[in-house]
Amino acid sequence: MSKILERYIQEILDFKARQKQILQEKELREIGQELGMSDEDWQNLQQNFQDHLHKGKSFAQYKNWEDAIAELEVAESLHPYNTEVLANLAEAYKRRWLAKEGKLDRARAEVLARRLLEVEPTNQTAIRLISSLREHTELKSKKKENKASQQWLFWLLVGLLCLGGLFYHLSNARENRAKDPHYQEQDIPKSQRDTDNSIGQSPMKKNPSTPSTSNPSKNRGDKKEPRYLIDFIETDASKSIHEVKVEESSVADFEGAYSAKFNGYIFPKNVDVTELKMEASLIDDKGKVIEIAYEEVVEYDQDPVQWHSDAIPFHFSFFKKIPAPPTIKEIKYKISSIKTQAIPNRQEWKKSKEVVWPDKPTEWDLQVEVRKNDLSNNAIMESIYHKYTLGVKNTGTAPIRFLKLKVRWIGNQDQELDKGGLYIVGPDEPPLQPGMAFTVDGIKQLKIESMRQVKDFELSIDKIE
Repeated sequence: MSKILERYIQEILDFKARQKQILQEKELREIGQELGMSDEDWQNLQQNFQDHLHKGKSFAQYKNWEDAIAELEVAESLHPYNTEVLANLAEAYKRRWLAKEGKLDRARAEVLARRLLEVEPTNQTAIRLISSLREHTELKSKKKENKASQQWLFWLLVGLLCLGGLFYHLSNARENRAKDPHYQEQDIPKSQRDTDNSIGQSPMKKNPSTPSTSNPSKNRGDKKEPRYLIDFIETDASKSIHEVKVEESSVADFEGAYSAKFNGYIFPKNVDVTELKMEASLIDDKGKVIEIAYEEVVEYDQDPVQWHSDAIPFHFSFFKKIPAPPTIKEIKYKISSIKTQAIPNRQEWKKSKEVVWPDKPTEWDLQVEVRKNDLSNNAIMESIYHKYTLGVKNTGTAPIRFLKLKVRWIGNQDQELDKGGLYIVGPDEPPLQPGMAFTVDGIKQLKIESMRQVKDFELSIDKIE
């Protein structure tokens, strides 16, 4: 069974590398059957998975993050898209990062949380965890800045004390030297002092014609050569695109892993986009492709149609543990496929919805349009579902790097039926620049008996940065 298990795990890893697809239990079972697993072998594997998951959660209860991560990593290798494993493992890595400040743990926690969002786009645990990572990162950065300022002040005081001691020592030495009967100050004639002789020159004064002996490499300014390149590859699919822009990027080489991520926007060319897929490749310093990632930026029949006037954000994130990580020198990315439609006859941005904004700052402003507003009844779940699509435009003068709206559902008697949150711009996503708009889809399960009970829904600012 051990050899079959090793082949099973390797097959899953290879499958994930070849194509971006969420492996459900059915697909995992088919992989096992192709490798020769019997029904008994499969049941043993499931029991093995449950044992590691249970032990990992138990270790986490006692804040034993080392053993918790070890057990949950095994469980994750058996079921890489199990939401319970992803949530617990991401939380364990986050906790160990907070305790030991290891960069690897923070990067791994984010990768797992984002994979959890791939499985369940509305998973609040993943959204909370990613937001928490961002907040803790900013807090740690501020603490480091404060510590650096305190250290600078400390050394400044030490320097002043040393300088004061030096002046005191020189002053005493001069007084003692003047009192020494064996010391006489040499009287240099004026004619000698006015010549170019070195005797008459101050030792602190340099001849202007003397060339500088400083290192010329330090006099080139602040410009630095980039450690890596990011190249967009033109394809037939990109003919429908007006512009692709990378907003932020970073590459990190660790002792036992590598990490890379970048995000940006896609601007359509006078078409609405109904489906869009992208591909990105990491290339090392020898020109070898070391990893390929795929991203369904706009999913067919799932995401809302992206309007031609909107910017379509995308995000790629790489992380891999490896004994001798390669040096990443280049990232190549492209649009692998796209489906578009002609712009329908519509009045754009005419259905603006008021946003409640207490203490509204002058540099930020929003225009929000309701593009879809559907209520449906689910008899099996005995619930009402509200599916809605918003177009959110930044009409202010400053970029928005984080934006969460609070949604409040109102009944016929003006009572609050329910409330929730909707992320427009999340952590590590490209900011919403002035004049740009995003299309965002939302869904809410309302615990009410009839659609007639719903009067409207209200939007307000929950958090903006």
